[in-house]
Amino acid sequence: MNIKKTGIWSGIIVAVIGLFVFIASNDNKSSPQAASKASQGSMAPDFDLPSSDGKRVTLSSFRGKQNVLIYFHEGLSCDACMQQMPELDKYLSDFNKMDVKLLYVALDSPEAMSKASSRYGLKSPVLSYQDAQTEQDYDLLPYSMGMGRRAGHTFVLVGKDGKILWRKDYWPSVGMSVPGGRMFVPGSEILSEVQKVLGGSS
Repeated sequence: MNIKKTGIWSGIIVAVIGLFVFIASNDNKSSPQAASKASQGSMAPDFDLPSSDGKRVTLSSFRGKQNVLIYFHEGLSCDACMQQMPELDKYLSDFNKMDVKLLYVALDSPEAMSKASSRYGLKSPVLSYQDAQTEQDYDLLPYSMGMGRRAGHTFVLVGKDGKILWRKDYWPSVGMSVPGGRMFVPGSEILSEVQKVLGGSS
């Protein structure tokens, strides 16, 4: 009888410990950005990526010269993501006044994005991380829709000193600005966020 009771209590103790471990691990996962190595205040991971215009773009080349607003997205698999780029292009002059360079980054090849750039009339280059690990460096996958290596819908503002000044991740049901859950944010909203961070100046 005592052996049975001891076994029952042992089982209960093991279950309780397991429950605490489960809760602790889920608490850590509930806020992926909090544990991100590419969060606000940290140095932005550098990259050297091919562009839709046939050139290569290195993030560190802007250091000491310009702020950089990077828009990571799911690319050709997401129509709303593609529409986001010409939407941001509408505010190019406003970003220029704050000394902000726009960079669009997706998994698709530079060749595919070159064709898409013409189709969408893009004014800013689209970079490809097809042969890099940018999605890991910037912890983009927790915000994607589970489509392999494709990023989610993430904006990262990098200051002239190379540090991340602001980051915001958009994904289904979180922070959506358009009814219906589309991954699309009005360009005016992103501009406003950047202006708040930079104080309306460079």
